[in-house]
Amino acid sequence: MIDSNEAFYELQNQRFARMKHILLIDDRKCVSFQMLSLIFKRLEKAGFTFEPVDSRQWQNILPSMLNTVLPIFVKSSTSINLRIMNHLISSNIDYLFYIDDDLWNMSKLGIYSGDLEILNTLIKNARTTIVPSLALLEIVKKINKNAIFIKPMFDFDLLDGCVKQKHDEEMRISFPSNREIDLRFLYPVIYEIAKKYQGRVFFELFFEVPEWVNKNGGIRYLMRFPDYSFFMKFQYSRNWDIGLAPLEKLSVHNSKTNLKYREYGACETAGIYQNHPIYTKYVKDGYNGLIADSTEESWYNSLVTLIENAELRKKITCNAFFDVKETFSLESVIPDWLDFLNSIP
Repeated sequence: MIDSNEAFYELQNQRFARMKHILLIDDRKCVSFQMLSLIFKRLEKAGFTFEPVDSRQWQNILPSMLNTVLPIFVKSSTSINLRIMNHLISSNIDYLFYIDDDLWNMSKLGIYSGDLEILNTLIKNARTTIVPSLALLEIVKKINKNAIFIKPMFDFDLLDGCVKQKHDEEMRISFPSNREIDLRFLYPVIYEIAKKYQGRVFFELFFEVPEWVNKNGGIRYLMRFPDYSFFMKFQYSRNWDIGLAPLEKLSVHNSKTNLKYREYGACETAGIYQNHPIYTKYVKDGYNGLIADSTEESWYNSLVTLIENAELRKKITCNAFFDVKETFSLESVIPDWLDFLNSIP
């Protein structure tokens, strides 16, 4: 007997008039590229073939770009990709573009150094630009009116076979990111929590903090891995009790997705989230997470509440897990991708 998922893929496969071969083009293998790769690997069940491509090897790519090939650039802004684009246009081959960050505002802040003129050209000439954020959609539509929104996802298969470490004698809190600027305003809170629960509560971070913050010895430094699949397995295995999701007051955050919520939910970590629309749209305070305002007092109180209330942590992790599973699992996103790709002649 075929299960419902297999039957769905089989039905989709029958709808194809011909096969499509997806070339996912990037030169950095960024996290966005890796997450899209997970989606397109799953789409192979529905009749697609998929090939990740390094744009620096463009001379080897071009001969294979036939009418059955669907190139997709991943937030690219290099001269190499511009040359590839020009070849595609001259050969009457459509391409797609995927972007998940407000690179324009990031450029103004000095945290993105790509060529915005090339970025705009690649987006403008794409058949369609895909974004995972409705706020970002408004920005991109000014450049490409055919831009569309497809919600972000989490692939639970990444966690298959993973085992959580047991650590009943201590509590682990983490901020799994290299964005020190987002955590900076919480340094006094981390200091006070580490002091209050010295020897019992540990913050596991992926960047160094000033020495005074770690005066009470409550901070551990971990290594962040560039491979997203491996990093998620590592994150799950650490079995964090509490996950932090603070945000610096920057306009670029308005166009981001709820990545921390999806990851914490999937890993059964009780999250404390910044009072910001990217989180408050999905997190109900006290139900599937805690919402903290941009004050030290709010974050301190939220941390103490979760540290001392095991039942609340259990409630939050359970509700967040099932919400992420239902709303953001790869299986829930695949139909949207298939509907969109099936609409391309």
